[in-house]
Amino acid sequence: MKYVYVDECSYSFSGEEYIGTGILVSDLPIGDEIIDRALENLRNDPDISSAADCVKKMNDATLEHGYFHACEDSKDAHSHFLNEINAVQKNQFICDFNKKTEKKDSFLFDKSFYNALCSILGKEEMAFYVEQRGSLSENKLVNMYNEFVDYVLTLGYEQTWNPIFLPKAEFHIVNKRCAGVQCCDFLLWAVERSLQGNSIWLDRIKLVVKSDAKMEGSGWQSQEMIFDAKFLSHEFYYDISDCPNKKLKELRVNEVYKLLVFILKTCCDCLTNVPKEILFMEDELRYIKENMYSIDSEDFDYRMFKCFARIFDLIDVVKKDMPSEEKKNCLMAKKMSAYVLASEGSCASLREMRIRNILNLENDIKFFSW
Repeated sequence: MKYVYVDECSYSFSGEEYIGTGILVSDLPIGDEIIDRALENLRNDPDISSAADCVKKMNDATLEHGYFHACEDSKDAHSHFLNEINAVQKNQFICDFNKKTEKKDSFLFDKSFYNALCSILGKEEMAFYVEQRGSLSENKLVNMYNEFVDYVLTLGYEQTWNPIFLPKAEFHIVNKRCAGVQCCDFLLWAVERSLQGNSIWLDRIKLVVKSDAKMEGSGWQSQEMIFDAKFLSHEFYYDISDCPNKKLKELRVNEVYKLLVFILKTCCDCLTNVPKEILFMEDELRYIKENMYSIDSEDFDYRMFKCFARIFDLIDVVKKDMPSEEKKNCLMAKKMSAYVLASEGSCASLREMRIRNILNLENDIKFFSW
């Protein structure tokens, strides 16, 4: 399980308004104890008694409401809170800034959320904790994630060599007292300040890896920070050199049928002993197995291809020691699945092929070989 904390901010630069989404990923839940320690250290700081009145007022406000909010806190509060953030290990932080759109709901509906999601998803189940904004709800977040899944799976057609990790995800709406959200808020604020020319606080964050990217024309900027070099490592056993050169239109009917059988076999085999990474798709896999001989289920083929494309990297369909030709065949199956998901009406010919061969399916799947 990975624990994911999400926050947003907005800022103006050169007359343009930008929206930033920050995502903090942790191996362990980020608990209230780091907030309690930082508040206690702030309360007992011998230097705050001699601070200017305006700073004292800010410190008193932080101590009174009992949580940190970077844009409202003093440098004293920032220092004590950052000490605690730096002490937390196995964290990764991603943020993404884009020019604001006209959408009036939560900024999370902006592309910055999707951009950041691509960088943090892995094989593990994810629990998201998102600060309440406007009419944002857990149902909206679930729907957003499902839309994200639908979109990302179609990318497998043009970018077959890129692994796609789409694990089970649960979403929780929380308030600003959530410790992980407070940490995310501070990190996002530090990046925002650096984008406006003040990197003092960003430079004080202790990191193993930091990278950033920007594209001036579109106003897009992103940054990634890793607090532990071993934090995220997703193994996959193929790259662009393994991708098939053939296009789908060049395949013969018997080749397409073989790919179809391989996809069905993969889905059915997973039910024998469902890997924990795809346990949440057990019902979908069972549906595929139970309806593989049905000619009445209009959405069967679409669901089969979607399921296969989603589990492809979660269960390592391409194995470590797999021969090159088999890798290419597996990746062609991934490519075909993505094509079906991206192309309206493309299921029809595949459904006809399955119906024509339905009597042979059981044996073909049982004795499948490339």
